[in-house]
Amino acid sequence: MIEIQIADRKALKAEYISVIKPIVLFDIECLKYSIGHLTGVPYKYNKKYFPTSKGMTAHLIKTITGQSAKQNGVKKDKYSATIGTFRAWVHGNKRKNLPVDLVKINSLFNFLISKKGAALEELLTCAPQKLTQLEDALLPPKFRTEENIEIIKLVFDFEKRPKTSSAIKRFFRLKNIVKFCPYCNLNQVEYLQDSVGGTAAVHELDHFFHKAKHRLLSYSLFNLVPSDSTCNGPTHKGTNEFSDKFHLNPYNGGFENDFAFRCTKNAKGKVDRIKLQIKAPLHTRRRWQLNGNLPAIEDGHERGNFNIFKIESRFNSQTQYSRLDRILKAINTRAKASRFNSYWNKKMKLKAKEVYLDWYDETMEGPFQKSKFNEYAMAKLQRDIHDDFFLNQDKSPNNLFVRNLIRNS
Repeated sequence: MIEIQIADRKALKAEYISVIKPIVLFDIECLKYSIGHLTGVPYKYNKKYFPTSKGMTAHLIKTITGQSAKQNGVKKDKYSATIGTFRAWVHGNKRKNLPVDLVKINSLFNFLISKKGAALEELLTCAPQKLTQLEDALLPPKFRTEENIEIIKLVFDFEKRPKTSSAIKRFFRLKNIVKFCPYCNLNQVEYLQDSVGGTAAVHELDHFFHKAKHRLLSYSLFNLVPSDSTCNGPTHKGTNEFSDKFHLNPYNGGFENDFAFRCTKNAKGKVDRIKLQIKAPLHTRRRWQLNGNLPAIEDGHERGNFNIFKIESRFNSQTQYSRLDRILKAINTRAKASRFNSYWNKKMKLKAKEVYLDWYDETMEGPFQKSKFNEYAMAKLQRDIHDDFFLNQDKSPNNLFVRNLIRNS
């Protein structure tokens, strides 16, 4: 819902590469070491790679033959015999088409590490709008067989490569690129330490493109979205597969201008309902991403961020109603204060904007600027209610300055 704002993407990408690239490169080299042995490269013990690659070799053999390599062993003193047994199996079965294309997999990893790992750097920091295109170029869909993916997982697996995933989690915790969940703008996702250096609060890392279906994107910086446990939980995103057509990656933009929060009041003048007013026209890209191009919001539908994350329902609580009642009262009081408005008219050429923004930030407990929405909870809700009041309800000429400020922001 709210775009993730990064002041210096170039610097963030460079730092991410410096931390994650060496770890992934090492895993690739270990896997290439194993593949080489299975495809005819003479075995030569390598102290650096062997401790990691022996397990990879065992997994490769089991994936290809269906037989566990543990019966022959992959320890240093039995490794050569295990490789020999595998090669004999391949020769004896005369299988020209093994279930795993080791040559193509090896070519993929050779490409990723060539030119000092330039392609790997691109994969790790690819622009959010180009992630799936890059993945398709590196790993065409027809090549994504279950067996081939099993081998690729030996490098790209967020769950089973703990050294890589731990480094990624640590990077996001240290950077704290957002304070509130960009999917809902409701819950805090900022990492906080306790008094003894432990974790007091932390986000979850959502893979925008599901890590089980998009293995090569498992470590891509802009595929990893700091989110709250509700948005990333089983009742919301869960295992739903996201796509650029039906969902919006918050690194790639937000819905700030595509919808607006509105509220209704009961007979006593109290807020009793918060609604989402979709501005994006039907059959447009944004409308598909908002609610799957459905005629109305439909909680739980697999298409559209609003439906997946149940945005409208989650904003409708008595706590929110009471908050809006307080905000609307403060706005109404200020709008009617002739002295207040007169003060601004006199200061128009000086610091009228700064004066108003200071009042807004203090009263709303959140920012007027859209670029800071992900630093505060419910920031868009409050801004929309404020704007609706001055643009659609208040008609006082004394508040023309405020209306112009809104239109120009």
